[in-house]
Amino acid sequence: MHRRAPLSAVMVILALGVAGCRAEKPATTPPTSTPPPAATPTTTPETATTSPQALTIQMRALNNSGQSGTATLTAVDGKTRVQIELANPAPEAQPVHVHSGSCSKLGSVKYSLSNVVNGRSDTTIDVSLPDLLSSQSAVNVHRSMSQAMVYVSCGEITK
Repeated sequence: MHRRAPLSAVMVILALGVAGCRAEKPATTPPTSTPPPAATPTTTPETATTSPQALTIQMRALNNSGQSGTATLTAVDGKTRVQIELANPAPEAQPVHVHSGSCSKLGSVKYSLSNVVNGRSDTTIDVSLPDLLSSQSAVNVHRSMSQAMVYVSCGEITK
């Protein structure tokens, strides 16, 4: 019982010391009442005539896969974040790429993306959104690693 009293006193002193340190730290960012920007197609006044900050494309199901959905492309610090969401997820990981060309005539792989797992993929690629939009390309999802020649979903990247 004698050990608890000194330990409690030490805990109180430490708690007060930590609280005191927290109170003296200056805030690094001022509080704001504006919500963060929504992840929908938007432009800023400076870029209204050049390119969007985000673009959502429709992913069409192919080969009776039932895997339709969306791919959202978002400009992030000179790169592009690609977020894919598909219905009817496959039981295994599915390779996905940005190809040159169109869904009807796929060209070579331009960028490899993180595999679609449980219907989702999230990858940031080293190309700006305006550069990605400057030439015809498509997001293409493959059935699986072992069945890479079977395409299950595709979406055309267009302005």
